[in-house]
Amino acid sequence: MTVPIFIGMDCAIVGGVACYDPNEHIALVTELKGTPLNHLQQINALLILLKGWSLRDKVFVFETLVHFRNAVTVRSLLERTGFLKWSLTGVGFETYDVDPNTARKFLGTGTKEATLKFFAPNFKGSFLTNNHTDALAIALYKANMDGYTPNFKQLKVERLP
Repeated sequence: MTVPIFIGMDCAIVGGVACYDPNEHIALVTELKGTPLNHLQQINALLILLKGWSLRDKVFVFETLVHFRNAVTVRSLLERTGFLKWSLTGVGFETYDVDPNTARKFLGTGTKEATLKFFAPNFKGSFLTNNHTDALAIALYKANMDGYTPNFKQLKVERLP
């Protein structure tokens, strides 16, 4: 059995994505922008870009909504997440939900800002956002739950274009 790639998804109009490879201790981060259909097209392009990882299983991990902002925002986020999960499940990918607060507790951070600071030393690049780090936190949490304990000292975080 091959080790899967864990893909964390922080869904929003501008959302973060983190692709974590437990074998190499590397995480590639990027952002998705636009409508749910735009996001699906960008995920497809991302999977093509990750062609070196193409023969391995992909596990998609979605950040669950834990705060009620307002009805329009909640409806938008739930529609976006539902569309992406339904689309990915329909073509055979596994999808899971993770509470971001649980993932942050796993890391020992309590806030978005603390999570961003936690990953900053591992980052190579010019711009890391809390969209990236939220997606990375839930991907690493799911990897750990599946028996692939992250090595934070070896972890390298790089930004995709």
